[in-house]
Amino acid sequence: MDAIRELLQGRDFNKILQDYNLYQYELLFLIAEEIFGFFSEYSDTEKEMLKNIYIEHACMFHLNEEKVMLVSDTHISRINDNIAYLYRVLEYCQKNSIHHLIHAGDIGNGKITVNDRRMPVCFSDVSKEEVEKERDYLLCNYPTSPDIHQYILAGNHDSWYEDSPLQVDILKILAREKKINPLGFYQAFFTFYGYYISLEHENRNIYQITNQPNLISHLIKIKGHYHKAMVKGKSLYVPPLYKYTNYENQSRIPGFIVMNKPIMQEENVTFQFDRFYCTDNDITLGDTYTLTRKLK
Repeated sequence: MDAIRELLQGRDFNKILQDYNLYQYELLFLIAEEIFGFFSEYSDTEKEMLKNIYIEHACMFHLNEEKVMLVSDTHISRINDNIAYLYRVLEYCQKNSIHHLIHAGDIGNGKITVNDRRMPVCFSDVSKEEVEKERDYLLCNYPTSPDIHQYILAGNHDSWYEDSPLQVDILKILAREKKINPLGFYQAFFTFYGYYISLEHENRNIYQITNQPNLISHLIKIKGHYHKAMVKGKSLYVPPLYKYTNYENQSRIPGFIVMNKPIMQEENVTFQFDRFYCTDNDITLGDTYTLTRKLK
């Protein structure tokens, strides 16, 4: 692509975004495709240059806030309408002076009903008209607030819209129509009080930069997709914000997590997270999680 060639010629990253009408995540994906893809046309020297460009621009945003809202797996759709929980989360943010919300993926459910069966919108026998209805429902009902900055990572259910007969990028639509900050698909990086965090949805190896040793160094991971809340290793798992029944027919209460200001010590930093449950009638505090990481 001409944009990649221009980057290698020293042209400004942000100027290329403007001239080619690209979002940051789109250009980063194109760069990663040339660095790690099987069919790259560039030399090893040029790939090293692209790696340096990627590292310089990989961080999508920087936060220095007392509290940040974390949600994931809202799975919004016309059939299983879970959008009321997201409205309640925004109300909670407004009441508690939380001005930044991060969504860890699966914004929409990406499924419709065909012959009494629920199936992904990317299946061949799904009509374009049905996908349009699902897209329009998501667009018309997704809540925003002028006081809350939203950052959204797309998950596997969101990618189905791209592969559908409509071939639509949900992130672009939400960015343009709702002024939401799009972070790309499956993985993005941001900083919290200067510490790098990898935001991830689903354990996909394709173009995940964390699988390339030491390319993007980060202290912790925040993960959607797994429909559970816990801390494991260096990862925080964000619960789903919708009524969910797992494969063992166990019901899961919708919830969210508030990330608090980290505790910084001489050799360690401790990240603190409050887990909340969101029922039809109330929001209640559950567990508090901590992640302590040794500083180099």
